[in-house]
Amino acid sequence: PSASKQPLGPKLYKDRPKNPEAGTDETWRPPKDNGVFLTKEELATFDGSNDYGDIYVAVIGEVYDVSTGEYYKPGGGYHFFAAKDGSRGFSTGSAKDSSDSINDLQDGEVAGVVGWAMFYRTHENYTYVGKLIGTYYDEEGNPTQAQKNAIAKYEANRALQKRMEKDREDFPNCNKYWNKDEGSQAWCKDSLLKNRIATSTLVPRKRINPINNKEACVCVEYEVAREDKVTYKLYPNCEDTATQCRAD
Repeated sequence: PSASKQPLGPKLYKDRPKNPEAGTDETWRPPKDNGVFLTKEELATFDGSNDYGDIYVAVIGEVYDVSTGEYYKPGGGYHFFAAKDGSRGFSTGSAKDSSDSINDLQDGEVAGVVGWAMFYRTHENYTYVGKLIGTYYDEEGNPTQAQKNAIAKYEANRALQKRMEKDREDFPNCNKYWNKDEGSQAWCKDSLLKNRIATSTLVPRKRINPINNKEACVCVEYEVAREDKVTYKLYPNCEDTATQCRAD
């Protein structure tokens, strides 16, 4: 759809759709509705100090009217996001990071910025305005390479999170507690398995996660742990079949 060419004015966009129907948190895509195209100079006038009191924020090139939000008004904690695309700041939460560039951020950090875009898309009191011409959209509202790069990082993070979720289902983390007499204790129970029934007792073992290369205490079926003692390491001074071990 082509964008509106109407002049900017007070509450011009109050009837625009609440949600630009651009996918869910699992299928983030640029908004199908172009809305109104704004330049950075035009966006800069919507900081709440204009004649209309309107406040706009932009994230990854998507512009939203947040005039009803107290935190975005002058003096509010989020006012530094007003009248600009502060995508980088949505990752760091710092007023010093007012840049719209997120190309050098890690996949998970980009996903966090996307989370903010989804927040605005679905918020009952904030309204989608349109697209900001520049870093993420060209003058015709088409995604730029920076926009495509952000989508790629977001989808890479989604894929990683799904792998991590599957890994947690297969190898749930140990329950843990600590006291001064027993130190750190790790223990397992069969109910930790959510999607299947254990064929043997769950036991605590040290395991390096092949996805992120971090060691953690996981609950493993005893028969599996017994067959692969290299991957599933027994805690020192712990019985082979024990369901609870000291894990200092």
